[in-house]
Amino acid sequence: MSNGGVSRNSRRVTSSALEKSVPANVIDTIQDVFNHFDTDLTGSVSRDEMGSALGSMGMSLSEDELTELMREADEDESGTIELEEFVNIVLAYTRKNADPQESLLHVFDTFDVDADGLISAYELQNILAKHGEKLTMEEIDQLIATYDRDCDGKLNW
Repeated sequence: MSNGGVSRNSRRVTSSALEKSVPANVIDTIQDVFNHFDTDLTGSVSRDEMGSALGSMGMSLSEDELTELMREADEDESGTIELEEFVNIVLAYTRKNADPQESLLHVFDTFDVDADGLISAYELQNILAKHGEKLTMEEIDQLIATYDRDCDGKLNW
């Protein structure tokens, strides 16, 4: 989804970094969560941002676990977690501890602002705007129509 300009959503994990068995939509969802919590648009998240992002996906970690995970995952020792490192963290955690469907449901719930089980055109437009994608309502409606399985004009789980 691009509006013709360069946006932070254009940051994607290279396929060589991931196992081929991970569905593209799972990777896309993880990347969207990363982008949502990269509030300063640096292409990386701090320890606290990482904790919030993981928490939004239903991954509860103690302060000690978060510190240890940060130490292990920060491959370039930058003090922050870049997108590829974040994706690897989520995939490893999910394989070890959680049901992937449950984690994705937590992500959906994060974007479902009014908690009605649906993502409306307004909610989607706001989410995308926070990530630098300024789409018109017509563009949002077209996007929703692409994925709207029950033709109600909203995205549902």
